Order: sequence, then C-alpha cells, then structure tokens
Amino acid sequence: MANPDVELTIAGTTRAMTARTATAAEKQELWPQIISTYKGYAGYQRRTERDIPVVICEV
Repeated sequence: MANPDVELTIAGTTRAMTARTATAAEKQELWPQIISTYKGYAGYQRRTERDIPVVICEV
C-alpha cells in the first residue's frame, strides 16, 4: 500500500500499473471467480481469521 506503482509482465509484455486493495463490494463480486480459479484460496480463508485482501491492478 505504501508503494502502489507496479510493473506486471503478462505474455511477455510489461506494463506499468497501480495496485490497490479491492473494496468490500469489489471483493464480494470477484471472490467467487478467484476461488473457482484458485481453489486453495477458499480453504485458506476458512483456516484464517484475517481477511485475505484482493489486489486490483489498474493502468
């Protein structure tokens, strides 16, 4: 959070982006998609009391 400027490389292309933590409403919308892709996150969330943040990267 202190340094939100990031570079992401996807399919060989690097782009400068800004990262931020998703709002509660954004996470509620995105979480089902995330756990359907990465099944381990659902179990991890059940085993911890802390909220796992979702990070959104924007141009």
